Amino acid sequence: MGEKHSKDTCKYFKTRTKINNLQEILMADSPNTPETDLALNAQIEAVIERSERLLLRHEELARTNALLQEQVQALTDERDTLKSRLSAARARIDALIERLPDQSESARETV
Repeated sequence: MGEKHSKDTCKYFKTRTKINNLQEILMADSPNTPETDLALNAQIEAVIERSERLLLRHEELARTNALLQEQVQALTDERDTLKSRLSAARARIDALIERLPDQSESARETV
């Protein structure tokens, strides 16, 4: 799990670096008036916040998915065990039925 966490952290920092680079490019290309700088910074911060929320949501969904996969595997194993037990029980019942006397034989014996 530690390796997964470090991969997610690495993804986060790579995304954050890309956003910062984009911010620098946009700031360099924009006219240098305080109003445009503030507006652009506000938009960039909104994108950064949304990206961070999406990354957190992705990590949360990845953890949930892993837990659900574990549950599916556990249920699959349980189902396979129950199928095996059912098959064994059917075989025992079939063996018991074979040991029962035929109805025609038991009718002759009562006569």
